[in-house]
Formats: sequence, structure tokens, C-alpha cells
Amino acid sequence: MILGSGAEEYKRVIAASAWLFGFVAVVSYALRIDTARGFVGLAFPAGVIGVLAARWLLRQHLALERRRGESASRVLIIGVLMLLSTW
Repeated sequence: MILGSGAEEYKRVIAASAWLFGFVAVVSYALRIDTARGFVGLAFPAGVIGVLAARWLLRQHLALERRRGESASRVLIIGVLMLLSTW
């Protein structure tokens, strides 16, 4: 799973949607499934907008919960810092 933020996250969502619709088109053609072009033409932009809107809303909800001190975990990290130097 890749977590992202900003423009990179939205680019990944759009690219994944394009790959999915390409796959559906190839499978529809290979299996000779009759799919209306208008449906595909409307479903792709509507799907991308829906996914982007849902992700944005979920991020807003998560930010609100984190401001309230929820949806967070306390973590204790123990380790050794090793510095390497060149001679």
C-alpha cells in the first residue's frame, strides 16, 4: 500500500482508474461483451471524480479526528543511531 499526499496521490488515483478502464475495455472486447461507449465515456470521469471526492472527504474526517486526539497511536521507538564517516 502506498500512502501519498497532494498531487502525487491524485495522479496515482487517475492512473489506476485509467488502467482499470483499459482492462475492462480489453476484457469486454476479448469476451465480446457488448458495452455501450456512452456508458464507459461517462463512467470513467464520474468514477474518477467520485473516488477523488471520497478520498478528500475521508482525509478531512481523519484530520478532524486527529485534531481531537483520536485516530492516533502512541509509539515508542527504541534504537541505536550509528554514524558512518569516511576516512
